[in-house]
Amino acid sequence: MIVAISAVGLVAYAYSLALQNNPASSNPCAPPSTSSNTYGANFQGTEYWAQNVTFTDVNQQITLVGVQFVTASFSDPSVSHLENGQCVSINGPTIQASISVKITFNSGSSEILSLTYKGGSQSEQYILSTHLSPRAGLLWQAGKSYLILLVSKS
Repeated sequence: MIVAISAVGLVAYAYSLALQNNPASSNPCAPPSTSSNTYGANFQGTEYWAQNVTFTDVNQQITLVGVQFVTASFSDPSVSHLENGQCVSINGPTIQASISVKITFNSGSSEILSLTYKGGSQSEQYILSTHLSPRAGLLWQAGKSYLILLVSKS
């Protein structure tokens, strides 16, 4: 009997470790994130590596030239989400989205950048890291459905 209880405990412990290493999605209705190829871009006079990304949930990860971007929080009603047991999405010109992304640099240091975007805004929204070499950021351009991840070339 003690052996059986120990075995169950060991299996439960291993399962909890697996969950920690593979965080679950918080949105069972979310489609996978999508991203473009990396390209060069100039933003505010600085040269960046850039990638267009459509995040759809938390714990989604993109690595851009060695800098890791992971969604820490995500809210966008236009992305399919669970409501009253049904997968729904809400679209409209005033629907805002918000995101927080943990950015981890090669040095091991990290920052969390937060951005509110969409919602009919006619101006681009952006936030850049305080880490300067390289500098990283999030950029949204009016009318686009995706974010642009940025990592400075120098």
